[in-house]
Amino acid sequence: MTFSRRAPPQEGPSLHGATSRPGAASSDSNMGMLLSFIGATVVGSVGWWLGERVGFMTAFMLSMVGTGIGMYAGRKAARYYFD
Repeated sequence: MTFSRRAPPQEGPSLHGATSRPGAASSDSNMGMLLSFIGATVVGSVGWWLGERVGFMTAFMLSMVGTGIGMYAGRKAARYYFD
């Protein structure tokens, strides 16, 4: 029985800090992630609060929708104010 060695990892360009569009490093970095987190937390909590009046699954679904909206709004705010 023979065992083959695995090839060492290829050296190549790092994806750390890569952005989807040129010049977008500031809003897609720490401030964008922070505002995205804050927006997701606040709007997701509001969605849960509104949905719990109907039931658990409605609260869960509205919380998920609110989380997505909060993330989008947080990133949008970071691009508007910090770019």
